[in-house]
Amino acid sequence: MEKRIFPIFIGILLSMPLVMANDYDLQSKDEQNEYTHTVLAEYASLSYCPHCPPVSEYMNELYTSGEYNFYYVTLVVDKSSKAYYRFKELKGIGCPTVWFDGGYRKIVGNAGCADAYGEAIEECGKREVDDIDLNVTLYWSGDAKLGIRVCIRNNEKQDYYGHLRAYIVEKVSRWKDKSGKNYHFAFLDYAFDQDVVIKANSIWNRSRTWDGKAHGFGDISQDNVVVIAAIFDKGDSYVDQTAISILIQNSPPSKPAKPDGPKSCKVGEVCTFSTHSTDPDGDRIRYCFDWGDGTRTWTDYYPSGQVVKVNHSWDIRGTYSVRVKAQDEYGAESEWSDPLPISVPVNNLIINVTALEAWNMMNCTCDGVEIPIDVRSFVEYLSERISTPHLFDRPRNFPLSLLKNKLLLELFKIRFFGKKLIIYCHSGKRSYTACRILVENGFNGAIYNMVGGLSAWKEAGLPTKGLLK
Repeated sequence: MEKRIFPIFIGILLSMPLVMANDYDLQSKDEQNEYTHTVLAEYASLSYCPHCPPVSEYMNELYTSGEYNFYYVTLVVDKSSKAYYRFKELKGIGCPTVWFDGGYRKIVGNAGCADAYGEAIEECGKREVDDIDLNVTLYWSGDAKLGIRVCIRNNEKQDYYGHLRAYIVEKVSRWKDKSGKNYHFAFLDYAFDQDVVIKANSIWNRSRTWDGKAHGFGDISQDNVVVIAAIFDKGDSYVDQTAISILIQNSPPSKPAKPDGPKSCKVGEVCTFSTHSTDPDGDRIRYCFDWGDGTRTWTDYYPSGQVVKVNHSWDIRGTYSVRVKAQDEYGAESEWSDPLPISVPVNNLIINVTALEAWNMMNCTCDGVEIPIDVRSFVEYLSERISTPHLFDRPRNFPLSLLKNKLLLELFKIRFFGKKLIIYCHSGKRSYTACRILVENGFNGAIYNMVGGLSAWKEAGLPTKGLLK
């Protein structure tokens, strides 16, 4: 992780050593009658700050006592860029600082005792808030991957506008304070950080997968990571509800059925393949089809057990293996299915296109690159030829007379193996002959014949270039 040092801090050095506990009860705290909601505390600290360790102890003492209905997140601002940006978002100016419920109460510096922080929690807990229920479920998918589901219920009679922050934290942090003790509930990254709109008496439900390796935390452990979520009111930015995650072991979907589809498919022909899988937890599933040509297709999520159909076409003849794997909505993946071999022989059809269609094909690179081949003589090519949208699809000159030479034809097939070719001449006669030669000699690629040739191109008002221009 990037280490950032922010030297400005303030605090009062009033040290009261306390014994730190390491045993946590991750079940929801018993609600106390005087609390309207579960309070969130965000504690900003610097690992080199001499005034921060006492505050770390105060916060941990209050949490482990079980007497206060709150959760807290430690923002180690010199260790985590996300923590630093949240610190700035809260308009922090120094450490230690603790914000309660998004800033309804704030204690800057070392207050000298845990009771001062406890009083702030109790004051916030009596605030009038919107009637919101919040639930967080954490699925461990293995290999540092987490699935996070957040469910928010709006019990009010009007729409609710809020901002959801779901903090991924380590119960015992990898980072230590100035005294050499590990922080607790140190913020690593967001699972959610977004605005939410919830209709009256409705539920907002979202799931997300978080990959620890991709965020530089590939060493997180299942028993040391939790998610603390809070919903902030958009009006005053104060917290309306807070919750901590409940951990559920996530099982991957079953090995998908071998793809069902044709055993043979022509070049450019759209073929349909289907498969299905089941998830032992009943989670929704999406599928990844590997087509064997270097491309893959991910589907949307479907109910467990539902048959899914996907289309694909190949541009190059050959033999391919189609396989598929399943992934549930929390990131757990199945093994690959047994492969389905499919043969894609040469397509004996010449695809005729107009000049305008050829231009549009070359103008759009979303389906690959088409290469124009001018089969006129070299003199004709130099005099005037089509002008293409990009440099990479510029026309190449390969006269028809050269294609009729077997050796040169084989060199042409090797040079343009697997490519999409748009063949053109002056009027379309020579280009059609060239297309027939390529098809009859087993050219491996897609062949388009531009009907009307250069004459049709100019009639369509498309650009040309050459010595005559």
